[in-house]
Amino acid sequence: MKKTLLLLLPVTAVALATHAQNLNFGVKGGLNLSNDITRFSHYFPSFYAGGYAELKFSKHFAIQPELVYSRSGSRYKDMYKANQGYLNIPVMAKYYIIPDLYVEAGPEVNIYLHGIEQDGEYHRNTNGRFRNTNLSAGAGIGYNLPFGLGFSARYMFGVSNKSENGSLYTSNLQVGAHYTFKRKK
Repeated sequence: MKKTLLLLLPVTAVALATHAQNLNFGVKGGLNLSNDITRFSHYFPSFYAGGYAELKFSKHFAIQPELVYSRSGSRYKDMYKANQGYLNIPVMAKYYIIPDLYVEAGPEVNIYLHGIEQDGEYHRNTNGRFRNTNLSAGAGIGYNLPFGLGFSARYMFGVSNKSENGSLYTSNLQVGAHYTFKRKK
């Protein structure tokens, strides 16, 4: 099922691109505050960076598939930290309220790449402890400046368990900037 979903995302993006009025490409990055949703964990500050394609269908509606690397994890007290690297593939539906201000919502596929746990002086690899893929959903807001630079904030929350042993879901707050290489009005 998950492999089928991963294959359908690029096919859907290509099909949508043929119907889009505008196709813009860009890069994005910023602060990623992640948290494994438990009552004992604290937010783990890190980063995200990647690229996107915006397929604009009208002056108000666009679809934005992305390919983003992000670091996520959590902290427990002062001694224990866990962090993982993920390849995130969100597909956001964007609604432009006014020409450059938009809200967005959509699903995200998260592919586990690597991870480390640190407990005091002890470090260990977390490969095998997390599922290869998990799903998130999210919503955000953003603003595009006229010269291609823009700013956005997005909250993503896990809708599928990411742990192989037990129940573990992640939430991420992403705040950052993006730059669009080609903009048509």
